[in-house]
Amino acid sequence: MSMMPRTNKPFALATCLAAFLSLAACESDTSYTSQLSDRDLFFDPVPENEVSQTSFTHSIDLSVGQVRLDGGQNADLSGFLASIGRDRGDHYEIRTAYSTNDQLQMGRNNQIARDLRRSFISQGVYAERIQLVHLPGYDNTLELVVRRYTIISPACGVVDVNLGNDWENEPTQTRKLGCSNAYNLGQMIADPRDLVGGRTFGFASGEREALGVRRHGEGTIPPLNVEDLSTTGE
Repeated sequence: MSMMPRTNKPFALATCLAAFLSLAACESDTSYTSQLSDRDLFFDPVPENEVSQTSFTHSIDLSVGQVRLDGGQNADLSGFLASIGRDRGDHYEIRTAYSTNDQLQMGRNNQIARDLRRSFISQGVYAERIQLVHLPGYDNTLELVVRRYTIISPACGVVDVNLGNDWENEPTQTRKLGCSNAYNLGQMIADPRDLVGGRTFGFASGEREALGVRRHGEGTIPPLNVEDLSTTGE
C-alpha cells in the first residue's frame, strides 16, 4: 500500500505566492523595457581619439671599411632633419643590414648606427624612442626612419547640463561627457604613440629591488622623517 506524502500547506502557499510575484516582476521589467525608445537603447558609441602616423625616410650609403659618418653625410642628415621640422615626440628607427657574408663590415655598420643613436640621445631624444633594427637586403646602406604620431581629437560640442542634478541620465548627454574626457586625454598625453600601443618594460635593477629586503634582514631600515604636526613654525 502506497502512502501519499504529507504536504505542508503554509509552505506550499508561500511557494505559490513567490512564483506569482516573480511572474509579476518579469512582466514589470518587460513593460519598462518596451517603454524605452530606440534612441535610448541603440545610441552611437562615445567618440574616441584617432592617431595618424607620418613617416620620413633618409638613406645613407656607407662605403666598405667606413667606421663613422663623414662631413658630407652628417650635413645631409642635418638637412633632412631640418626639412621635416623635428618634433619632440618623434620616434626614430635606424636600420642597418643583417648579413652573414661580411661580419666585419656588418659590425662597422652597427657601430655607426649606435653612434648615431648616442648622438640623438645627446640632443635630448629619449632613448626608448630610438630603435636599432637589422634587416636583410640593406647591404652597406644605413636608413633612418622618423615616425611622427598626431592625435586627432573628436569634436564634442558643448554639454549644457549639470550632470550632478540631472536624474534622467540622458544617453546623449553622457555620451558628450565621454567625448569630453577623450578630448582632454588627447590634449594631455605626452606621447601620442601611447594611444596606439603600450610601451615595453625596460631593464630593472636587481640591486635596487633587493635593497629593501636586505635592510629588513639587517635591521638597518632608516626611520621615517615624520614632522611634528603640532608645531606651527612660529
